[in-house]
Amino acid sequence: MTTIWVLRVCWALLALTLGSAVAERSDSWDQAAQIVAQAEFWIPWACGLFALLVPRPWGIVVTRLGAATGLFATALIAPGIDTPLALITLVHTGVVLGISLMPAVSMAFVNVAAYGDELRVMLRTPVAVAAFPVPLATLLCAAGFLAGPLLIAHGHTIAGIVVTVIAWGLLYITAKAMYALTQRWIVMVPAGVLYRDLWTVTDPVLMERANIVSAGLWTPDPKSPELTRDATFDGRGGHAGGVILLELATPLPFMRRSRGEAERVDADHLLVAVSQPGETLRILQHGKIAIRP
Repeated sequence: MTTIWVLRVCWALLALTLGSAVAERSDSWDQAAQIVAQAEFWIPWACGLFALLVPRPWGIVVTRLGAATGLFATALIAPGIDTPLALITLVHTGVVLGISLMPAVSMAFVNVAAYGDELRVMLRTPVAVAAFPVPLATLLCAAGFLAGPLLIAHGHTIAGIVVTVIAWGLLYITAKAMYALTQRWIVMVPAGVLYRDLWTVTDPVLMERANIVSAGLWTPDPKSPELTRDATFDGRGGHAGGVILLELATPLPFMRRSRGEAERVDADHLLVAVSQPGETLRILQHGKIAIRP
């Protein structure tokens, strides 16, 4: 909870840094453009603050997109404002984005909607998605969100409308995909451990406590037997670090997603990359799951 409170305070203070930077940069513009520039700051700022003060699972998407847009906007306006304010705002928006990406913040958002005694740990975003598509889509969303209305305000109506429509369409697709990524969990429930990753399996898989032999950190090794045996379900998403290995006494069916029909894998080993390996093991141990040293 400490991390989310730090983020709340840092976000609120954006009104003093980024808000001042936007006001200074737009001071020489005509009134319509000034109003648009101010709205482009205050509306996302208010939405992000609400999402942080009243956490819901979708709030993590609002916060991260807003933080990324704030840093992008700062980079654009920094050359046109006083150097001290530009540096302070760049550092501040960078810190806000960095904190918003921390696993502890993810935990706060996803567990607010948890049922009863369950505890959710987010899985790490697959490398193929995190390395390029998500950053690129976020950058394009930020650019379109900022540029479209400003083009209209400066008299470039047709271009502004086109950019705005494209940006909002891309924003919808990106936000939907990012939300889906936040719904990938390992969940400690009274009956055992639930593996919920609809990017890799068609249905969640419940591993009952009595069927779990042990859990522990997996050491990445290309020659690891877990990677060569047919009874291992690899849910790492391309990650080598932060991987938990769950060993089962009896194999369970994992319906692996594919472009055609789902492929059934009867697995007694599960490899999964979690956002907080240490916290995950602590949660599993608290749930009376044997932890391998």
